[in-house]
Amino acid sequence: MAVASAAVMVGCSSTDHNTAAPAPPPTAASANVVALNGADSAAANDNKESEYAAKRVGVPGCRHLTTAIYNDAPATTNEPAPPQFRIAFAFRNPGPKCVVRGFPGVRFDGEDGTSWNVDRTNEPTMDVVLEPGERAIANFTYMVADEATGWHVKSVSITPPNTYDTQTFPWEQGALNKQDGAAHPGTYVSPVRVEQ
Repeated sequence: MAVASAAVMVGCSSTDHNTAAPAPPPTAASANVVALNGADSAAANDNKESEYAAKRVGVPGCRHLTTAIYNDAPATTNEPAPPQFRIAFAFRNPGPKCVVRGFPGVRFDGEDGTSWNVDRTNEPTMDVVLEPGERAIANFTYMVADEATGWHVKSVSITPPNTYDTQTFPWEQGALNKQDGAAHPGTYVSPVRVEQ
């Protein structure tokens, strides 16, 4: 299994997980298709959802997670077909037991100086309780392009849900079909789930 990893860039969250309002029942509609406004927006967009998750399961929300990229993502029921491919982002808990829920933030930075904040799917989110050392997984689907005409990516920045632990990796998957203005782009990130 090919792995890329980075050290944790510790940040802080502006939300106190111990003061969350009573949790509403979880619904499939809680996951929306939205464009992220930067990799760190995962923290802003998922704070309430993570607070509710912490209240539901009785453990604090994960504030710091380390990230790794796996080139051989586990199979799913909706496998992509070329020119789409899938990898997995793994988020390991280096601290005490905690819960994570929601979508990671993903931002590409191109060799041409432009950036692309990747869209989320409309898949439902789930509470993922992590013991020390355990991981949550988020699938990442991307659309490649011909090296001669595609968008050449320098790096990808990934932020675990409800954290400011943005970690940047070199992009080694080749040129992409940059669809930053598309209504239904072929590149998107799924919510975190339990590692199988």
